[in-house]
Amino acid sequence: MCPIIGPSLWIVALLAASPPLLAPQNPSTSLGRAITEHTLQEPLSAIEAQLRRAGARVPSERVIPIVRRLFDAPWSLPEVVQSLATATDGSRPARSLATTMTLAFELEPPEHEDGSSPQIGNPYQAAMHLDYLARGGNRMVLDALAPIFAGAEDPEAMRTALRADCLRLLDIAERTPMPKDDDAACALRVAQAAWAMDLIELRKSIELADTDAVVTGDWSSFEADDIPEPLVGAVEGVVLFAMPIPPLGWVVVGGPGPNRYDMRVVAAVFDPGGDDVYEWHGDVDGSRAIVDLAGNDRYISTGPVGPAGALLGFSSIRDLAGNDRYEGITLSSGAGMLGVGILVDDAGDDIHVSRSWSQGAGFLGIGALADLGGADQYEGRILCQGVGGPRAIGVLVDRTGNDLYMVRGAPSAYGTPATDRGFSQGVGYGMRRDLPGGIGLLVDNAGDDRYEGGEFSQGGGYFFALGVLADRAGRDLYRGDRYAQGFAAHQAFGALLDDAGDDLYYSRTAAGQGAAWDESVAVLVDRAGDDHYRADGLSQGAAAQQAIAALVDLDGRDSFIGAGDSVQGGAAGNEYHFKECACFSLGVLLKRGGAAKFSSPRPGHVSLLSQIVEGDPAASRADGLRIDESAPQ
Repeated sequence: MCPIIGPSLWIVALLAASPPLLAPQNPSTSLGRAITEHTLQEPLSAIEAQLRRAGARVPSERVIPIVRRLFDAPWSLPEVVQSLATATDGSRPARSLATTMTLAFELEPPEHEDGSSPQIGNPYQAAMHLDYLARGGNRMVLDALAPIFAGAEDPEAMRTALRADCLRLLDIAERTPMPKDDDAACALRVAQAAWAMDLIELRKSIELADTDAVVTGDWSSFEADDIPEPLVGAVEGVVLFAMPIPPLGWVVVGGPGPNRYDMRVVAAVFDPGGDDVYEWHGDVDGSRAIVDLAGNDRYISTGPVGPAGALLGFSSIRDLAGNDRYEGITLSSGAGMLGVGILVDDAGDDIHVSRSWSQGAGFLGIGALADLGGADQYEGRILCQGVGGPRAIGVLVDRTGNDLYMVRGAPSAYGTPATDRGFSQGVGYGMRRDLPGGIGLLVDNAGDDRYEGGEFSQGGGYFFALGVLADRAGRDLYRGDRYAQGFAAHQAFGALLDDAGDDLYYSRTAAGQGAAWDESVAVLVDRAGDDHYRADGLSQGAAAQQAIAALVDLDGRDSFIGAGDSVQGGAAGNEYHFKECACFSLGVLLKRGGAAKFSSPRPGHVSLLSQIVEGDPAASRADGLRIDESAPQ
């Protein structure tokens, strides 16, 4: 884990600790030698200066600090995202999330990092633990939100109006990243409120969830209690203890058999066993906490806020065992908006099904899903699976198992037939022009995994955002469409990191596999394995419109197939900002070790693509570098 040494120095320390993967200013490196050989020092300096100008266009208080710093140090992107992915290891999910938040927002380190280990041996102790989680988390989030309501004549009416705007904004963001007219006004109202949040207080609620309870005793030996009158119809099955926790609702300790809980009424549940059902029907408002020890459970939502989803509050689920199913529409399976939502599932082959803003998603808040065991399935429609919206962090970390990540059902952003619009699987998502994006992280630590993402998916950023997909091991399959597999567009940063395994990358249409567009930076880094890359145009280390992109493969027998000339270290037009800067882009494909075969024939170990259009230099395809240090296949 990257040490937290201070709010603004960690990137500098990170770069000093290990040699950077890409160092174009250093002539002793592969890229540096190629830059020198082809006299690209001045063009490269011009691109870097343009990125700095781009980063200054939006007021700094709106942009997450780590994103702001990347505009000044674009070549540090591989090391920065590697550090974030390492911090998000899932070994202690809440602590990892707090560390990621600290690094991303450059906050002062927390004074106390160690979580508690409460002893739970009877129903009363279980209820007290739930009270601590639900009431404590709710209080800390309310403290974080207090600056929003300071000075309001009627804070409750303001909260009601803000909540309605939030639900509307979720729908707007699902439809378009470029809201207009009344939709844009709604987005700005919510964002202006969110900019007042106290991030330190928000982090405290995450640290509260860093608890590993020690549960003892034979829960079948405790006598059943009567179900209180307010819970009749809201709770089914054996109840061992129940008490109200104003103003949230009821704490319920269930029995070892099957139970059903209506989460509109029940604020917190401790359940020691059985195949249980938790229901979020209608509009569930307020903070919630669940600890479930065993059983094949179902968490079902038919409303706008679902399991481990928080809107203006705190929501936490810890499920320790069983093959579980989580179903939601929006804000579910670890999602937060003006609040914090955390889901930790310790074991079992689990299924997550959502429509949008779910499965480790944040929108003006913090959301995290950590699955620590089993072969799992994640299904979404759009904006799912490690998505960070404006001023937010969204994290999905899966530690073991052969997993399936699938996003489908939203129509193509470009009207492309049989194509889905994803914005999922490690994506930072901003809304032009007033809402810069956040940080989206998907970290998978083991297993042979399959990623089906559509457009704008699998490690990418959109509008002042950062998105990362990091896969640590296994033979993986990545399928995406336009903008996929290490992409960035419109002043953003994106990365796909794959550490091991024989992998297959397949992207259609354009702009994939280390591709950047419009003052952005993107990388795809594959460290080992015999890999196969297949893409269409502007892919495999290709950039356009004053951008930087790289595909780096460090070992293995690999093949690269792309369409057209702007691939495999390529570049396309630069019309967007040419009048402002008179500069181009830089696309790089760096292949080290092993063997390689390329579909684009270019002579020599180092080749330059630089096609200047006389009379219209903005349309020039410049510059692209392919550096091949492998043996031919």
